[in-house]
Amino acid sequence: MTPEEEYLDLLYADVAPEGESARPLLVDSKVIQQASARPTYSESAHDHQFISTIKPGSGRTLSGSVRSGSNSLSPLKGAKFDMQKKLDSIIQKIESNRVIFEQCMLETSKAREQVKGMEAEIKSLEKEEEELKARKPVASERLRKVHKWIEERFTALSVQQDLLESKQMELISVEAQLRMAESELDFMADEKEVYHQSLAMDHMAESVTASKLRDWEANTAQIHVARVEAEAQRIADLGDKHNEAREKVINAAEDAQADARERLKKGLERVKRNKEKGLAVVEQQNEARRQAVIGLKNSMVAVREEVADKAMRFRQLQKQKKEMHEKDFQDLLEQGLNPYEVHRKKDVEREVARQHKAIRDNIATRQVAIAEQLALEEQVHSKEVAARESKMLDKEAFNREMGVAAQEQRTEQYMLKNTVGHKSMLDPTGHFNPDPSSVTNFKTKDFGMGGADPSLLALMTRRHPEVEPKDLLMPSKFKSSLDVRQSTSSRKVTLDEDDFDTTVPGGDTPPASPPSEGAASSGWKVLETRQLTKLEQDAMERAKERHKASIGKSKTMMGREFGGDAFMPTPAVAVFRDFEVGQVYSQKLSITNTSYDRNTYKVVQIPPEHGNVLDVSYKLPGYLATGVSADLTVKFTPKANEDIETHIEMLADTGPFFIPVRCLTKKASMSVSTPSLDFGPGVTLGESLSKTFTLSNDGALDVEYTIMENVEGGTLPGPDGKLHRDPFLVHHASGMVSGYSSITITCVLCPMTAGPARLPLHISFRAPSQRKLHVPPVDVALEGTGRDVAIFLEHSVLDFKCSMVDHTYRNYLQVRNGGRVAMKINVVNRPDVNDYFEFYPVFGFSQAGEVFPVTVIFRPRVRMMEQCARFLVDPEKGIFEIPMKLNVPDQRLPVSFTLRAQVTTTDLIFDPPRLEFGQCVVNEDTAVQLRITNPSALPQTFGFLTTAQPGIGIKPNDGFGYILPGETILRTVSFQPPIPGPQQLTITARTLAGRSFSLPCSAFGVQPDISLSHNRLAFPATPVNDMTMVSVILTNNTDRSKAFEFYVPPGSDLSFIPNVGEIPPKSNLRVQVEFAPTPDHVPEPVTSPEVVEETDVPAAKGKGAAAAKELKKVVEVEDEEDENAEEVPDLPVEEPEDPNKWYRWRQWSAVCHIQPSNRARPSSSGGTRDSSTLTGATEDGKQTQQLHINVETCAVQPDIVLRTNLPQIPDKLLYELDFGPVPVGQRITRVIELYNQGEDVAALDCDPLDSAQVFSVVNAPRPLKPGGTFKVLLSFQPQQRTRYLEMLTVHSMRTRVRVALKGLGIAPELKVEPADAITHGFDMGDVHKGESTERRFTVTNVCPFPLTFSLLFKGVPDPNLQMKPAFFARPSEGTLAQGESAEVNVVFQPSNQRPYFEDVMQVYVPNQQEELLVKVRGRCWEEGVFVSGPAYPPPPEDPFMEQQLALEAERATSIPGPATAAAAAASVRELILNFPHAVYFGEIATTSFEVGSLKSITAGGSNGEFVLDDLPAAAKEAGWHIDPTKLPLSVGDKKSIQVRYTSPLEAHAAMAAYFGHEERIELRLGATLKGGLPAPPVPEGRRVFLMFRVHLKPGARDSGWELPASVSKPAQSPTPTPLPVQTGKK
Repeated sequence: MTPEEEYLDLLYADVAPEGESARPLLVDSKVIQQASARPTYSESAHDHQFISTIKPGSGRTLSGSVRSGSNSLSPLKGAKFDMQKKLDSIIQKIESNRVIFEQCMLETSKAREQVKGMEAEIKSLEKEEEELKARKPVASERLRKVHKWIEERFTALSVQQDLLESKQMELISVEAQLRMAESELDFMADEKEVYHQSLAMDHMAESVTASKLRDWEANTAQIHVARVEAEAQRIADLGDKHNEAREKVINAAEDAQADARERLKKGLERVKRNKEKGLAVVEQQNEARRQAVIGLKNSMVAVREEVADKAMRFRQLQKQKKEMHEKDFQDLLEQGLNPYEVHRKKDVEREVARQHKAIRDNIATRQVAIAEQLALEEQVHSKEVAARESKMLDKEAFNREMGVAAQEQRTEQYMLKNTVGHKSMLDPTGHFNPDPSSVTNFKTKDFGMGGADPSLLALMTRRHPEVEPKDLLMPSKFKSSLDVRQSTSSRKVTLDEDDFDTTVPGGDTPPASPPSEGAASSGWKVLETRQLTKLEQDAMERAKERHKASIGKSKTMMGREFGGDAFMPTPAVAVFRDFEVGQVYSQKLSITNTSYDRNTYKVVQIPPEHGNVLDVSYKLPGYLATGVSADLTVKFTPKANEDIETHIEMLADTGPFFIPVRCLTKKASMSVSTPSLDFGPGVTLGESLSKTFTLSNDGALDVEYTIMENVEGGTLPGPDGKLHRDPFLVHHASGMVSGYSSITITCVLCPMTAGPARLPLHISFRAPSQRKLHVPPVDVALEGTGRDVAIFLEHSVLDFKCSMVDHTYRNYLQVRNGGRVAMKINVVNRPDVNDYFEFYPVFGFSQAGEVFPVTVIFRPRVRMMEQCARFLVDPEKGIFEIPMKLNVPDQRLPVSFTLRAQVTTTDLIFDPPRLEFGQCVVNEDTAVQLRITNPSALPQTFGFLTTAQPGIGIKPNDGFGYILPGETILRTVSFQPPIPGPQQLTITARTLAGRSFSLPCSAFGVQPDISLSHNRLAFPATPVNDMTMVSVILTNNTDRSKAFEFYVPPGSDLSFIPNVGEIPPKSNLRVQVEFAPTPDHVPEPVTSPEVVEETDVPAAKGKGAAAAKELKKVVEVEDEEDENAEEVPDLPVEEPEDPNKWYRWRQWSAVCHIQPSNRARPSSSGGTRDSSTLTGATEDGKQTQQLHINVETCAVQPDIVLRTNLPQIPDKLLYELDFGPVPVGQRITRVIELYNQGEDVAALDCDPLDSAQVFSVVNAPRPLKPGGTFKVLLSFQPQQRTRYLEMLTVHSMRTRVRVALKGLGIAPELKVEPADAITHGFDMGDVHKGESTERRFTVTNVCPFPLTFSLLFKGVPDPNLQMKPAFFARPSEGTLAQGESAEVNVVFQPSNQRPYFEDVMQVYVPNQQEELLVKVRGRCWEEGVFVSGPAYPPPPEDPFMEQQLALEAERATSIPGPATAAAAAASVRELILNFPHAVYFGEIATTSFEVGSLKSITAGGSNGEFVLDDLPAAAKEAGWHIDPTKLPLSVGDKKSIQVRYTSPLEAHAAMAAYFGHEERIELRLGATLKGGLPAPPVPEGRRVFLMFRVHLKPGARDSGWELPASVSKPAQSPTPTPLPVQTGKK
């Protein structure tokens, strides 16, 4: 439906009465015209009627008045509507058939073009194939690809040809339907006359309806105009708001720009200042460098002068020596001596003296080095000794402070200190168990309240002696006792908060300081002395100061400074060993002065913590000379059984020194002479051997010892003090070791059996005097060997290992004679094993020191398991141990030995015992799993005999194998039925043990509907993240289409394309199989175990092909081309040393399901289906056929990997390198890095890229060493504005790396404003000759890079004498930065008069994709008044500008010439004005032209006038009308004159349109141009003739056509008579 029909329907729907539906009668105008163009139709349509586009009334007017009913309408009203409806349906049918016909025609042509293109491509590939075959060497990889492409193109060509044939058949069918519809339309032509008569009868009623409709449309249009004006006003308001906001933004931007400029200015000033400072710093540095260079130069000059001076002095010295030598030489000659001999003797003496000096220096140097080495070694030795002593002291201190005795002592002291009565709470007898609260003092609630126990107050007072109770708060009854305690506490010195009065007595040692005034009361006797005089006191003070100053200073004697201790005690350490508490010990020490000068000493102090147990007594020695000694006595009174390690601090004039004091308690230190006691090489059975070891006590305490077996629950010594543990006996296993003594322990070895013996002993110690003392135990090991009798066996157990029944085994019993004489031996066989064991010989003589072999033959039988059941030690494994004896008459003890053997069976268990293959596809192997179990304890080798049964195959290894004990293995038994139908057969398995097993088999052969070209696919080794593909052909052998679907095993990395499809009858279909391994892939659980087989070979673990999974039905297929292909042997694969040798081999079975004929087509989802849909019978009982493809894949580690971090497309197995947007013509580069992680040198190569070289490889690939990298340099240079995508493949012999190269070519782009400059161009207006006018536009760079542009005019230049173009631009070129804009002025400055100057200006940018063209036009006039719009006659040809030169010459000479005459002759111009659109009868065509008066820029202007001749009456009758015919023109005015032509309503015989031809209506009318500046050359004005032309077409305009803007309908137009339409035209 056309827009006019929709609009009229909308109008009718608004005014139609209720209950009536408006049905449009408009039809497609094209269909009507095509139907009218047919000859039969034109011959039958002589009444010149036309199909109305006005909706007929339905009995009511638009205003709702009722028409005259059926009386006002034609009697054929009903037939008219039926005929119209039928005609509409026929026309609609024709149009739909035509559309379908055109579409079919287009599709057929496209299919034909595609077929031609494919044929041409196939020819090109075949030509390339011939070229590749002829090339030496042959490019095998490219040739394979070309073969592949040719096969793909042939397949696609066949499909496309079938499509072309179907489209041609469809085209023929549609064309036939179109012809039938057109014939039916011809038959409808007879009814056209009746139809038009009915239309004529309704014409008047329809005219009234149309007039009312127009009024209603006018009202509607006014309302619409009002809405449009309101919307325009709203848009204008929005525009004002937008402009205001834009101005605000611009003002803000300008302010921001001003601020930015200010900041930039300040920044530049700051940079300038910094630059000046930097220059100053650089200048200073340069000056410093210059001064340094000058100083260096002066130094070099000074050094050079010094060297020259020294050289001169050296030369003078040599010269003097030479002169003295010559003088000496002459003197010796005068003396009669041989100067040579004398000089030689002097030289020898000097050389000897030099050598002696060198030797002495060497000896001194070596002595110094040796002394340093000795000092260093002495220092190291001293450090080691000090470290050992420190370590020993630390250990002793740790044992003393942290031992059990120390802890118990501290616990005892704590209890004595904190209990009431200072008693211990622990009773060793356990009879006394005091309550802790009854023997200790602790705070209660009464403390501090006056009611506390006095003992608690005394305890708290001792703990806090500095705290005094407040008398104010203390009750009076406690104040007196407090005073007493305070008075007595001042005379006591407490130690460690004890309650004992430990006031230190004076003893023999005088007090350290003179007694005070109260000393008399303390017991000290004070001697009366006289007071010193002032002089004596001063001298005493000075002496004290001198003495004090001299203390601690080093003494120097004869230049040697003394270092170290000034006095040496003898002995060096005062040691009190094994002391007892309560005894007093003393030791005298001799103190010797070892300093260089006299010296004295005194005791400074004894450590306070040991002041109550140590005391020092000595006489003041005064000053002692060097080497003189004095005595000092140290007295030790022990009060606790603890070790003491301390020193006495002494002071000499040279400084302090110390006398070490060491007090050691009684200890127990036990040791053993040897940790292991060995009894030698062996002791004969029945004999004994004794050995001893010693226990030593290095301490003073008596120690009890106990020897026991060093095992858990070991043997203890008996009451007799002996420890007996066969074969050892230990005497004195318990006893006492006194202090500083030792005891000898005796051990005896009495072997009873031959063989080594060992007894670990544990010796524990205990000190009775000190129960809490811990003495570390020691361990001793007793080792010995019991030697056998003379006749003995090398091995007491004769082991036959694992033995199979019904086999014979042999072993040897080695009898050795260890005696000195030959001895007789006799082997006694047991009766119950006589059938299975035999001995050869049964008796003999074994020589002394030699071996006598006895052969033992073992023949196990099945009945042995029952007869010898009592000898079974492991019934499950069948292990026998049979005791036997070897009699020796000359030896009391017989020789026993044991026969050991593990008897096993030779059976094999087959599961299932009968093989049911079920339905088997002919020519395809159908397999079942056979489980073989070895119940034997030995491995067995087996094999199947399949040569007698054709079609049977057993894998792997053709049925031969090796099965381990207790192992269950799977073997795949396949059967390929040679013919359809049921079949029965038997297969036989045999082992190397001589066993034979038979397995019956049954199968049913089935003929498939679809066959495979290959049923075994072996993919080459494919690197991870790469892809390889192969193809297989499916053939439909039936007369029906067959649907198929492939089941892809999960986790196989395989894909079938297509996965689901349908094969037409007796045709083929190629299926592409792709393998794309992924890294670290873990196979998913198999969802359909009936149809999938997987064989995993993880080479990284060094295992062979693993056993297949337990499956109900597994298909093992073979290639038809190589049926005897060898299988992969089931052998272990050596573990690779290099992880790069990793590979993953898999074997898969893909199932192709064939749908039965009566089932629907399978789903095309492409995914794997549930196992329930893969196998089994259908609902109607038919079995789904299956074909199987055995696929072997191998994934390897790629040797070439990409190190550059690029995004990866997982589903495409390639990387992506995006160059981003790049300007057209520019070139950028990127680098990718490749790494060789393989072991061999990789020869890199790149597949060729597109010849356009948009993407290119810059550097040539080179061989890549193992572990090396190679950087590939890639470039991108776009050639046009578009997106580019190309595939780069870098490959080696094993691996390929694919990189998708992407890039965007962006073209330079300028934005031209205003935007209508490109679409409409610039109208430069009307100008005087020699003057100019301008138009301005803006160009903006919208690209992210700078652009250079230029403005070019592409039109033909106007020939003129000045050789100046009429149009030019300022500026004509320039460069714009990103986002920068520039204003361009287009100037129109013509040199000659021409009504219409036109040109095309191109905004040219290098590498621009789309041209920016701006059309410019203008008009140039020599006179002031002009006419614009009509076409002017072309100017006369003047290629050599002869006329212009003549006019210029005439103007120069003011003499009219031939050129003036020619100009006068051409002064009357004839202008042609064509109406823009054609008109039909009854239509009005309108056009206009303009007249104006120019205003000169320099001379101004003058008013003018345009006068048009009167319009002839004939022209008025013909329908011409011009308004106005006379126009006054002011300076600079330009006015329009309207020309209208009204076509006649009907054609008459004088018109060509009457006969159906188009014709051109013309009107020639004169006009006069007057006035203006400059004025016309003649006073009457410039005469011109205007020719108006309009194109008149026959007939009437179709109602579906839209009227052009210059064509309109008259207000009242009677129905024109339809014109005959010429055949072949619309």
